[in-house]
Amino acid sequence: VALLYVASITILFTNDVVGSKQNKLNVLYIVCDDFRPQIQAGYNNSDPANVPTPNLNKLIKNSTTFTKAYVQQAVCSPSRNSFTVGRRPKHTKIWNFQKSFRDTNHSWLTVPQWFKEREGYLANGNGKYFHPGHPPNCDEPYSWTSPQDGGWEAQDPNHQISYCGDIISCVLNETDSVDFYLSNLTQTRLRQLKEKGGPWIQVVGFLKPHPFWALPQWAFDMFPRDTVPLPNNTQQFVSNMKENPEPAYYACDSINGRAELQEANALIMPYNPIPANLTRKIRQGYFAGVVHLDRMVGNLLQVLEDLDMASNTLIALHADHGWELGERGSFCKMATDELRTRVPFIIHHPLAPASHGRVIDQPTEIVNVFPTLVDLATGSPPNYDLDGVSLAPIFEGKDMPSPQGFSEPLAFSVYPRCMLSGQSYPTPQGYNVTDDPCVSRSNQQFSHMGLSVRSYNFRYTEWRIWDPIKLIPRFDIPAVQLELYNHTGDTGSSFDQNYETYNVADMSAYTQVQEMHAAFVKQMWDESQ
Repeated sequence: VALLYVASITILFTNDVVGSKQNKLNVLYIVCDDFRPQIQAGYNNSDPANVPTPNLNKLIKNSTTFTKAYVQQAVCSPSRNSFTVGRRPKHTKIWNFQKSFRDTNHSWLTVPQWFKEREGYLANGNGKYFHPGHPPNCDEPYSWTSPQDGGWEAQDPNHQISYCGDIISCVLNETDSVDFYLSNLTQTRLRQLKEKGGPWIQVVGFLKPHPFWALPQWAFDMFPRDTVPLPNNTQQFVSNMKENPEPAYYACDSINGRAELQEANALIMPYNPIPANLTRKIRQGYFAGVVHLDRMVGNLLQVLEDLDMASNTLIALHADHGWELGERGSFCKMATDELRTRVPFIIHHPLAPASHGRVIDQPTEIVNVFPTLVDLATGSPPNYDLDGVSLAPIFEGKDMPSPQGFSEPLAFSVYPRCMLSGQSYPTPQGYNVTDDPCVSRSNQQFSHMGLSVRSYNFRYTEWRIWDPIKLIPRFDIPAVQLELYNHTGDTGSSFDQNYETYNVADMSAYTQVQEMHAAFVKQMWDESQ
């Protein structure tokens, strides 16, 4: 299948196939956990691990794929609180695991709630769509027509985030896998929806490839540990930031706390790689999680076909954030860089065949999911005060919409730092690096906020002092750290070909670029304007 790039080819679309009020589409909405775009098709993934994703490949063949899609904060709860209400973290005020959007504005509608209350849909949900407890009780009764089955909550026997104890990975029976359970449950729900009729929205939140990796043996067997390739660049963070990697660098407390690292006296920190066997074990677990996720998604898509519902069902798939797997000597999420903020974003529109197999390589944001799904499924965008914009024009052959108030496609992300908490490690270079993800800190305890913007060719980030009273980044004093990375030529097809290993901030050749991106940051986040 030829993959059509938006920058190089124009496709003619017919407006009458993109949703209609007379024929509302059903919606199958799939959210994945900690999933970077480790997919072969669409992304032309050239990672040497060659992780097979046949089911996602098939979906992409019949979908529009957004290869430069970014979340608004690279950690579970803030990201999910953002995309479910179509608002940025600066408006939800959710940057940690303390509260939910319901505490900020109880009347805001979520994606499934909009479909239920404003469009007359049946709204079902399974799995981790909301972060557990944020909002409470999976947002029942507001977001769902029937009780939501989390399959994740700590009191649930299917809870498996902590199944392996304090080790990196472990084996469990396929039928005990929470994603297997969620896939089967969603298949049952689809059969029930077939009997009830539509329109409906079925949400499913899979847990993998979130660590730690409790998976069936077959998934691990696909990646013999001794042959798992290491990333090309494991020793450095950013080569010219050795004198001051903070607050940009995050040392990943969850992996540093694993028994294998403790026994090896190894810690994740910049310019000091952990032993190769531990990097391989982490990567093996993640890759096994990807192939298991791919199979579970494939099972759902097959049932949709078998029930003869595929022809009138819009399918959307994305993740809550990405992950680093040893590239740049970094692991996990919880920062503002490319591999942690970039996610898969795939939309199958059954009535727009010209959009099938199309690849869009301009930046976009997951905050756009809310208005996009409503627009494509019902034929008109929600008349509602959202930060996100509808991407439906893409399915009409038009250009990528820009964020509100901007004149070009951009993607904005944030991440807080808690450098004053004392949770840090001394490095061989003589400075400390934090492993505090801030998720357990109040908004008043943040020390900095990272403000990042991704344009087509550059990523620019300012790390600014946080005002604990006003809960805004301070623009009245200079930023404490600047990052500017040149992504020219970056197709996103290789995680190893990392474009964020050399910081060109404050270099004369990039003065105009830096000034332009600094203006983007100021326009988005400077509350004093």
